[in-house]
Amino acid sequence: DWAGSRLFPLQDDQLHRCYVVSSPDAGAKGLVDVWADPHHLPIATESVDVVVLSHLLEQVPHPHPLLREVDRVLISEGRLVIVGFNPYSFWGLRAWLSRSGRTVPWAERLISEYRLRDWLSLLGYDVTDVRYCLYRPPIAHGGLLARLVALDRWLGRFVPWIGGGYVLV
Repeated sequence: DWAGSRLFPLQDDQLHRCYVVSSPDAGAKGLVDVWADPHHLPIATESVDVVVLSHLLEQVPHPHPLLREVDRVLISEGRLVIVGFNPYSFWGLRAWLSRSGRTVPWAERLISEYRLRDWLSLLGYDVTDVRYCLYRPPIAHGGLLARLVALDRWLGRFVPWIGGGYVLV
């Protein structure tokens, strides 16, 4: 629950509406309230308090119009939370090596936090917080991952900007 936390300082009474935009599969299963093209949201202008984009900017071919559409639906003091993979990490290297497969999460391109900050500044947004995570390499071998816990802690403490993923508010 991010409401009220330091990362996401909203009170429960500030959350007025909640829309979920997802894939047709999730819509067919009744898991979402709204299913729509994220570039053309069926949501009134300045009517949403919070928008969470979880890896969506990485999956669409044109992220700039998507950000403009999100800007349209957000209230003036609304919050935008973006979750993405860091191209300058073990995960970014894995994505670069997987270009031929084009499988999720490597489907389109990874967007760095710095580039995203630049795009958001053009829309008049202020980035209030960024957190990095996923310092261990993206491997499936559980034993090896367990042995890399110390690496995870060390990199997170001393070079946090090379985390595989980030959450930007």
